[in-house]
Amino acid sequence: WGPFSPIYGVGGMLITLALHRFESASPLVIYAVSAAFGAAFEYFAAWFWESAFGIVAWSYIDQPFNIGGKTCLGIALVWGLAGLAWVKLAAPVLKEASKAVPRAWREPLAWALLVFFLADAATTMLALDCWMYRLNGLEPEGALQQFFAQHYGDGAMQAKFETMSIYPQLATLRG
Repeated sequence: WGPFSPIYGVGGMLITLALHRFESASPLVIYAVSAAFGAAFEYFAAWFWESAFGIVAWSYIDQPFNIGGKTCLGIALVWGLAGLAWVKLAAPVLKEASKAVPRAWREPLAWALLVFFLADAATTMLALDCWMYRLNGLEPEGALQQFFAQHYGDGAMQAKFETMSIYPQLATLRG
């Protein structure tokens, strides 16, 4: 629906929260925590998308030291660098820039952004869920599914998620 990916948004928020307590730690500790946390999040995200929607958004099955194809050592090392760069370079700059926002506006603005991001993620999840029903050959039922079929039809969803492989039979969380 919006310009934000739930995977990257949730991942960015979680890694920011997880690494906040390590901002004064040594770079090696930040790197190690970032690598472990990033790989664990990536594994969980891959498992969730596959189990909930039958979506395989990425696969590391051909990479050495992979865990079920959902993450691997090489990408964990990249997560370590990304987390270190975030904690030591980007976050301090953003913290300083946030001081330009008047103090009285900060909390209301933060809440408004949170509501927007949650609405964006919920809409994306609902659009994916309704799309999965259609991919399984089911006709839209009820106003919500009809709304998503009309505004987020198969073509729009395929264009938005063109790099994902979809296997509805893998969606084990649907019951």
